[in-house]
Amino acid sequence: MLWAETKTLCNGNSRGDPVVLFDALENRWILTNLAFNVDVNNKPVSPFYECIAASRGPDPVKDGWNRYAIRTDTGLRDQPPVNVLNDYPKFGIWTDCLYYSANGFDVTLPPDNAYVGGEFASFSKRDMYQGRRLTYALGFAIPQIDGDFYTMLPSNISGPGGPDGIPPSYGRVGTPNYYVQQSLGGGVFRVRKFRAEANCGRGTLGPTITVGQNSNIIPDHDIVPQPNTKALLESGGTQLMQKNQYRRVRTRAGFTESLWVTHTFRSSATGPTGSQWAQIDVTDGTIAPWPVQHQNYDPADGIYRWMSSIAADRQGNVALGYSTSGTSPNFPSIAYSGRLAHDPPNMLPRTEIQLFAGAGSQNHNCDPDDPGSLCSRWGDYSSMSVDPSDGCTFWYTNQYYDSQMYGDLLFWSTRIGSFKFPSCHAQRPEPTAPRY
Repeated sequence: MLWAETKTLCNGNSRGDPVVLFDALENRWILTNLAFNVDVNNKPVSPFYECIAASRGPDPVKDGWNRYAIRTDTGLRDQPPVNVLNDYPKFGIWTDCLYYSANGFDVTLPPDNAYVGGEFASFSKRDMYQGRRLTYALGFAIPQIDGDFYTMLPSNISGPGGPDGIPPSYGRVGTPNYYVQQSLGGGVFRVRKFRAEANCGRGTLGPTITVGQNSNIIPDHDIVPQPNTKALLESGGTQLMQKNQYRRVRTRAGFTESLWVTHTFRSSATGPTGSQWAQIDVTDGTIAPWPVQHQNYDPADGIYRWMSSIAADRQGNVALGYSTSGTSPNFPSIAYSGRLAHDPPNMLPRTEIQLFAGAGSQNHNCDPDDPGSLCSRWGDYSSMSVDPSDGCTFWYTNQYYDSQMYGDLLFWSTRIGSFKFPSCHAQRPEPTAPRY
């Protein structure tokens, strides 16, 4: 057990939402998950913790881990109040800090908890990697409109593929992290800069910059059909799916900086779900008011596509991975599509590839007191990443069922696949001066 002998709530009280990140800038691994106790009715109770483990070297098995248990519902000024659960935590690797966000739910408010605000934080990578006492800044933002701050994702550097892919410094000031949120009803992206101070111990979440988007229908939650069962799967709603991927690309005119994000939408009030994706321009620290490109991706074949994740390689080629499902014989499966940087904008013209075909539907009763209660939750999120060794290879992971027997038992399987666009090549090593 990773947290054994730590004498913290993280040991033996893991409650899910794990996230694994690789810091290509420092050649380190980071693992995170939630931790808290439950009462006799299996309801969460304070205190609530975020558990973070950082590898001491590039090989965590050999080098070991530095582990931190951070209480998030501190009740301190400008921090999450006591009894606020840090749900759906997400992270972003950046040049200076590890950035964090979570949805704050007050577990004391009926009927089934209530969203009360967004959590955000910056954690010192230097302290984590060296095993020091952790320096960090933790904040809490109370919503004013339309589920404000709900599922705002920090930007993440995924496989920069060389120095060109690293966020630049503006004079003596580094590039701030960018938090992006999909409005729950207004049809816009909300982007905010988070600028951390020295060693990530203090920070400021900046004002909201609104970025427009195509109109789309917000999907209901339990609507995704499966073969041979009346059980419907959770669509994920309209919140952004992990991760908010940063990509810096060299062009003939210089460099462009972009944030790549995606979320589920519905093609019509009764139609299948698809994925809206967008490229938000943040070149030179300026947030453009309209995406460089974006699309409501729905091939109009009756198949539901959801649980998406997006990333761009070092050349600006893009891959979007997602779950698929429909009526027989389309069991919940894993697929991806994409585009080359020079393809016509606002589309994914590359042929959809099925990474893996599922062989069963989720058909399990989640509530023994209600025989008609069938499980709808599906994954919560998937993950598309870029390999730091070349800045070209995509790695995608998602879930499926090996058989209907496993679907009946709720024994899902995980598939990890990799692929790359043939036109993408790793950056050549920079020439070095001869030695004599």
